[in-house]
Amino acid sequence: MESVYAGNRIVGSNPTLTVFWLARNHKPRMGAGEHQDWDGAGVAAVEWDQLRVLDGEEGEVVAVDVVGQATAEALCRKGHRAGDAVAVGLDDDLLLAQVHGRRSYGSRFPRMTPVIGICAAVERARWSHWDDEAAIVSLAYVDAVQLAGGLALIVPPDDEVAEKPDALLDKLDGLILIGGADVDPGTYGATPGPHTGATRPERDRFELALAYGAMERGLPLLGICRGGQMVNVACGGTLIQHLPDVVGDDHHLPTPGSFSEHEVELEAGSLAARAAGAERITVKSHHHQAVDEIGEGLEATGHALPDAIVEAVEHPGHGFTLGVLWHPEADERSKIVSALIGAARAGVASG
Repeated sequence: MESVYAGNRIVGSNPTLTVFWLARNHKPRMGAGEHQDWDGAGVAAVEWDQLRVLDGEEGEVVAVDVVGQATAEALCRKGHRAGDAVAVGLDDDLLLAQVHGRRSYGSRFPRMTPVIGICAAVERARWSHWDDEAAIVSLAYVDAVQLAGGLALIVPPDDEVAEKPDALLDKLDGLILIGGADVDPGTYGATPGPHTGATRPERDRFELALAYGAMERGLPLLGICRGGQMVNVACGGTLIQHLPDVVGDDHHLPTPGSFSEHEVELEAGSLAARAAGAERITVKSHHHQAVDEIGEGLEATGHALPDAIVEAVEHPGHGFTLGVLWHPEADERSKIVSALIGAARAGVASG
């Protein structure tokens, strides 16, 4: 970036910007271009490359003054809260914005919050007075996306979209395939074994189409548990239909409805290790199926300890394409979902 407008002047490549921060539960009383203190707010000048959410009693960064148009008052009218940090820069040809929060503001500024599609499961469900078929997603997935700074969009199976997935994928910056029912063995050329549970072929068709499309266009893709298995199947791989038949016990799913924990070793330098932030992690597990033959172009970069079952696959040729058999959305220690959001945000920023 060669130049940035700050206030009403152009400054150099490492500019000083005027930053407003808003205390919680206060209304702003500042007009465009005014830099004085006001109730519930403070003003600070920081270097562009040092801009960050400020800690302290007064709250956190919510706005940067750019040519007098991005005032704290305008932000509040757009629904921002204390804690939504926004850094904005301008030059003659380019408008740059980086949003460290859940919302952006104003049609004049580019959207920086990545939209993450979460493929819904289809299951019988009960709520209020109803007992019916439903498209459902555990709130843990939604919370994980939102806490990482993404906008969660729940997408149920749709056969028309499965035929032409680009219409949906065009609206997404990232995609998550979640856990749920067993994958139909017919999708990978097998017949159901005695322990394979009920399947949802319409969900399989939908998710396979989206996975194919995401990989073709380099859209960040994260498969979780069943979703990790789907990433493998989408690339032509196969599945172990019942892990106890292979490892001799059920420690990957000892109690249905409850997570177990075990360690996973990740290959040094792999996407899985970078996303997890470590090469050996403890994970939350709940699966009785697993990756068998590795799909074309995929690499197995994570293995369970001590049984060496494949726990992570990735596609080096398709950017952020990662499948994990554990449940990062249910683990507040995990950085996996945040890594997906980071990849999606980078795609938004690059246009």
